[in-house]
Amino acid sequence: MTEQLEPGAIFRNQYKLKKEVGQHSAYQSWLATDESTGNEVLVKALRSEISSRRIKASRERLKEMQGLIHPNILLAIELDSQGNLPYIIEPVIADARPATKEDISWKLIDPLIDAIAFSNSVGIAHGYIHPGNLLIDRESKIHISGFGLPSDFNLNNNYNDFLQKQSSRKKYPVKEEDIFSIGRFLAYSLSGSVDFDLNNYSLPMSSETREILNIFLNESSNYQDIDLYEAKIILAEHFDNQKKTIDAISFRRNSEEPENRVLQESSSRKNYNFRLSRNVLLSGLVFFLVSSVAIFYLLPIRLSPVSLPELDTESSYTPTQTRKLLTPKELAEMEMAGERAKKLAKEILEKQLSLEELRVNLWASLEFASAQDIFNTAENFFLQGNVKEAITNYTKANNQLGMLEKKASTILSDKIEAGIIAIKNEDFNTAIEALSIATAIDQDNYELKRLFDKARNLEDVISLVKSASLNEEDSNLEKARDLYAQAIKLDGDWEKAKLGLNRTESKIKEERYMNSMSKGSAALSKKNYVLAKKNFEAAHSLFPKRDAPQDGLLQVEQDELNTIVNRHIITAEKKVGNFEWAAAQSEYKAALALTPGLKIAKENLKKVEERLSLNLDLKRLTQDPTLLKSDQELSKAITLIANLSNREGISANTNQQIEELANYISLARTEIPILFLSDNKSEVTIEKTKRLGKFQEQEIRLIPGRYTLIASRPEYRDVRTEIIILPWSRERDFYIVNTELIR
Repeated sequence: MTEQLEPGAIFRNQYKLKKEVGQHSAYQSWLATDESTGNEVLVKALRSEISSRRIKASRERLKEMQGLIHPNILLAIELDSQGNLPYIIEPVIADARPATKEDISWKLIDPLIDAIAFSNSVGIAHGYIHPGNLLIDRESKIHISGFGLPSDFNLNNNYNDFLQKQSSRKKYPVKEEDIFSIGRFLAYSLSGSVDFDLNNYSLPMSSETREILNIFLNESSNYQDIDLYEAKIILAEHFDNQKKTIDAISFRRNSEEPENRVLQESSSRKNYNFRLSRNVLLSGLVFFLVSSVAIFYLLPIRLSPVSLPELDTESSYTPTQTRKLLTPKELAEMEMAGERAKKLAKEILEKQLSLEELRVNLWASLEFASAQDIFNTAENFFLQGNVKEAITNYTKANNQLGMLEKKASTILSDKIEAGIIAIKNEDFNTAIEALSIATAIDQDNYELKRLFDKARNLEDVISLVKSASLNEEDSNLEKARDLYAQAIKLDGDWEKAKLGLNRTESKIKEERYMNSMSKGSAALSKKNYVLAKKNFEAAHSLFPKRDAPQDGLLQVEQDELNTIVNRHIITAEKKVGNFEWAAAQSEYKAALALTPGLKIAKENLKKVEERLSLNLDLKRLTQDPTLLKSDQELSKAITLIANLSNREGISANTNQQIEELANYISLARTEIPILFLSDNKSEVTIEKTKRLGKFQEQEIRLIPGRYTLIASRPEYRDVRTEIIILPWSRERDFYIVNTELIR
């Protein structure tokens, strides 16, 4: 990295380096002080580059994981990079030490599985785990680091045997890597090596335990099939049983306090049914052997005649005592007493197994231990030959166990009630403790299982809701909504989470609505009608019944229309200023097509059309002065000149046309001498003017205009010739004669 890492240096303008702790080929690790808080932190700076894409993805992933609150999970504070060289900042646990292989035992694996199960349940994987990821504090509590980090920060050459080969690793952590790592820890705890063959394991285990271990230890397993919470409970029972001796005829004295761990209902009854069958079989066999031994010692020994029910508790056997046969009655009484004791012992064993299945040690350990003591006393009396006291104690133990069996239903209802109350009071520890006992008693109750899941998730739900509430207060509504949704995913009935989710979604919806309305109004003010319409429509889709978005859309439509109309009016006025009357007429008509009632457009259109009509007449008369031959046209021309002369804004071209027309008018009735030539054989007539007859040459005076000469002659085709007479015309001689003979 570009910054020099040495004691006293300030890393990233915030962390003052104190000393380097540990050497690693992949990264440097420094103890530092956060100058902004005064807290001690651990700075890990990677030695090699990784892509900016992975850095960004990891940073976002770590940010999303800040709600991952678990007593055994140690999250990094910060992940960033200088260039493509990443670094992380981790909190420091006082007096904690890194774990080693020698620490690997069920005591370490138990919280490891619990933390991984928790993180996996919310869709977060750690990735490969080795002892170097674990810290053990002064209270022997485990802290797991490395969550959300690139795999480069979790590598450790001292623990390569805990990792898969390089070709199997993923860029980002996945659940399969978590399961694989747990399998490595289990293998080491069972054999002292990560390479462990379960077939060589000599200690007894249940089929469920073997199946779970097979999944963990076999890399080709389908890790998706395993429930880590259930696996943890099954494995815990196995590791606990390694330290106990199972005696089928006497109670196991259990001086331990009720288990604190959370029990899963799904831990199969199959285990207990198997134990029941095995223990009953063993108890029958052992009872038979004990009875045989007792009879062997009792039958030949008689110091004095004694009735069987009142055997002396201090009678003992010595080799010098005289043996005496018992009477058939005494034998019968002894047999009956033995049968009664056998029957009571069997009932006791059945009640014992039944209560063990109900996890009696969780809710009545002292009473159960007391019954165990009484049963042991009965056994001792029986072996000493005091059958009366033995039967008395058998009966007492049996009755006491029977009372515990009856008590189970009361305990069940009490614990369920206590669990429900604790959940309402958000006391997750009490809820878990109460409902773990309830589910142990009634393991097949689906509703109870749901309630227990609710209690088990309560701490996470409360934490998520609290975090969501803080984000909501800080107006981080998107984050708050996501956290409320995570809480509901864990507990769909949690009212605070449901209310929070509804509230934040409403706020987000309202915020989006106000944002869309604001953007729409801003775009409208800038006459960006496309963007304005888009935002008002978005607001309308959020709240269809509100009037404001509809008003906004109407305003967009009206403003857009007004803009177009105004554009036509302005263009028309420019055209008028440029004397482009036809173009102005088109613009005013376009404006009126959009807003037919627009007064100014109507008035101006009328003026423009009037002016256009005058200009057209002026153009027509100036282009063809012969039209003035007609008195009607001459009168129009005179009126046109008068109208145009009284108007403002006359163009130079129009002025020129007016002058031309005025000149034409002044000459309109001036007679011009015209000479006509013919062959003195053709009859010549000026159509609608005068008959000239036959002539060779004839001069007449005509006013300016357009005339038609007609020449006719028998046996010849008529000739029609049009002539134009203008004052300034040089052509004033016209020749007309019939030349085409008709045959």
